[in-house]
Amino acid sequence: MTSGIDRTPHIYENAPQNRVHLCKQHQADLTPLPGRIIGCLSQDSHMSALAERINGLANEQGFVQYLLERDVLIIEAVGNKGKERVVIDLNSKHLDDKTVKVCQDVYDMAMKIKNACKEHTSGAERKNCARRSSIDEDNGAGVGKLRSDMNRRQSKHDNENLPTVDLGDCAEADNVPRLSSAVAHTTRANGNTIKEQVSTLSKLEQRIQTCDSKKQTLFQAAIDAFNKQDRKANPSLRHLGNEADSYVLKQNKKPAYFRDPPVKNSPTTFTSKDGFYDYRPEEDGEERFWVDFANKRLGGGCFGKGFVQEEIMCVEMPELADLVATGNSKREPWRTRSGKEWVLQGSPTPLVIKNVSRVLKIKDLYRSHELKKCSYKKLEKSIITLDSSQTVNILAMAAPSLRSKKPKFQLSSEAAQDLFNTFHAGFTLAKKQTSKGKQCTICSGNIGCGAFNNDYRLVYLLQAFAAQQTGVNLRLYDGKNQKEVDRCQRIWKQNASSLQSAPSIEEGIEIIRLAVKDSYSKA
Repeated sequence: MTSGIDRTPHIYENAPQNRVHLCKQHQADLTPLPGRIIGCLSQDSHMSALAERINGLANEQGFVQYLLERDVLIIEAVGNKGKERVVIDLNSKHLDDKTVKVCQDVYDMAMKIKNACKEHTSGAERKNCARRSSIDEDNGAGVGKLRSDMNRRQSKHDNENLPTVDLGDCAEADNVPRLSSAVAHTTRANGNTIKEQVSTLSKLEQRIQTCDSKKQTLFQAAIDAFNKQDRKANPSLRHLGNEADSYVLKQNKKPAYFRDPPVKNSPTTFTSKDGFYDYRPEEDGEERFWVDFANKRLGGGCFGKGFVQEEIMCVEMPELADLVATGNSKREPWRTRSGKEWVLQGSPTPLVIKNVSRVLKIKDLYRSHELKKCSYKKLEKSIITLDSSQTVNILAMAAPSLRSKKPKFQLSSEAAQDLFNTFHAGFTLAKKQTSKGKQCTICSGNIGCGAFNNDYRLVYLLQAFAAQQTGVNLRLYDGKNQKEVDRCQRIWKQNASSLQSAPSIEEGIEIIRLAVKDSYSKA
């Protein structure tokens, strides 16, 4: 969070913890460089506070280091009184092209000086340089490299000296490590790296520095609430692994299970609940999974302008947001759908995240335009800190996106097959990750019926059919739309026998599609 004069979008404190210690010779070469940035900023009255801040850092006793992480330049001064930082967002609309170019040039020069310091060869030079602590070679986006080298996919240093969160990349529960506390690497002693614990949500704390002020307020409230709670369990992430190939759906290729006959006499139960998710405690003998109406990239717009179901889940459950900020082992976003979001142009890759702490409840605030126009007073009233955190399991899956709400798109065979395939994949994964001896219960709703333009009735009924075929129980929250739920239940009862006698699952999907289409023609 920002403080003092640091209230503009391009100034932040508490930047990523990367340190570069240089010998006296090269430290002297590095320290004057902020003057070039100050010279540009001081010409703009709106940037005077930023110029003053950087000037203050440059004049402190100690050295100044420069780090470029994606589109962010970090200027840090370390002196006898501790460490201070300024972070400049190079994408900020407040910075002109000239200033951005100067920032990047300063970074290049700083990296040349640092690399030159590493190349001392004589005894005297080595002795002088030996006083520095370890140098962070790379932070996944060019730290320690010239800016011209930043387009490389990955370097041998990508896993060195980083705050790490191990979420695993495996499908099988027994082989996947639990989420570990983040670790910061400090100085090396006798060739060993000394590690000290830092915040479990370190990636989230780092990421929200580039969010707008209201998102920062929301996430900071979640982080504060999380830090006050006693953690009961560590989150863990699972995906389909090699089984994802079984759900590849294209125009000329359908999953093999589509040809299987539907399950008969399934013990699955369907219940509907009024309103939105209540996160009620589990009943004896069941384990619940709450569906995240996900974007194809986990988290959607949680750090941007988005503020609907998935983004609100990320605010209420900061561990989920931290997972989004961390990414997978390749430093890429976790994906809940491969390929593109359009119908038959991607396939489901659902994720299950178990044992996530829910620490907030966001009340009476939904959609990005409401967040944008609400006052800070209303924002604070909307943030309700739970007396004790709730431990929940999340099933993140992305429905296909349609080009419009026209019936020819919503009620097409392709849309129905893609929706069912998505639900079947997600429910299958959740069932496999259900604890032994427990019944899997999926808590869902009108997934994909907002910006993705899917039809409410088709989504409701195909989820019911997928639950029946995978053997999970289903609780569907109606989102204050009880009349539609009642209509869907009537359609389900009217077609139950036809579904039981269908020759294949694909035929069952078609029966539901035609029944929904017919329900609109009779209305």
